[in-house]
Amino acid sequence: MSFPRQVRNLATLCFLLFAREAAADNNVCVIAWADPEYTQRKFATNPPLLEKYVFMKGRRFESFTRDDSLSKRSFLDIAKTIAIEIAKNNYQPATDVESADLLLLVHWGTTTPRVTVDTLRGRTDVGLPRDEPHSPLDVPDFHPAGDTASDFFVDDTEKYRQFAFEQAERATDSLRDDMRYASNANLLGYTPILRRLSRAAFASTTEQSMRDDLQTERYFIIVKAYEFKKWIPGTRPKPVWTLNLNMRSPGQNFNRAIAHMSQVAAQYAGQNSNDLETVIPAVKHGKVELGPLKVISVVD
Repeated sequence: MSFPRQVRNLATLCFLLFAREAAADNNVCVIAWADPEYTQRKFATNPPLLEKYVFMKGRRFESFTRDDSLSKRSFLDIAKTIAIEIAKNNYQPATDVESADLLLLVHWGTTTPRVTVDTLRGRTDVGLPRDEPHSPLDVPDFHPAGDTASDFFVDDTEKYRQFAFEQAERATDSLRDDMRYASNANLLGYTPILRRLSRAAFASTTEQSMRDDLQTERYFIIVKAYEFKKWIPGTRPKPVWTLNLNMRSPGQNFNRAIAHMSQVAAQYAGQNSNDLETVIPAVKHGKVELGPLKVISVVD
């Protein structure tokens, strides 16, 4: 049985489009910023300068779509996944808060699409997207039950429980409102780039792609690095580097997404990206070698 050429061509086109979309699911969008002096100091040697850090639990953002892969993944799971990857750049967990060089504040979750009336009518807005900020009522409370130092992750052992509690308390108070009213554009790190692109007479493909991202659910991770030892009590510190990572949520699960985004984090932690960059994480292949076969028994 044969099909007309037009049908075969249409089927081929549909297959290629599907394959392209499936491949795009693994694309990780990254926006990285770092203080030039920090980057120069960190990567002046090979291997890079060794720095020790502690993690601080930020906020988890959830959309209206039920996602067990996100809700069942703890901050500890996320921190460990990131820690494994950024170790490639000589970032190592500190044994305690006092010995930490950096504090890594981590936010994660899923964006909530905000489809405007203009979008539904097919109109193009040349300004910034008017997506509403996430309501603080939809965001889990910043402080978990228990002591403040439990916001920090280093290890589960009793040794790491002996933190500098007063220093941890000051850090938590200073950053407790971070990202409270963040919009999708802020969560993805798109705001400054969209402001610049919106000044052009015509929308570029990059701008349109970024605006499309704001209208779909995206998994994201935000990492903000602060120099812990230079922290002045009573002041709000500025990060020395930030990472905004995101990828499509539909057709994905957060377990696989966190692995892909963490892998990309190792490439950009402490460095600058050229605006928005898209990275396809390298697929890690396993290898199994079988020895000579041995027949144990024969079943008739």
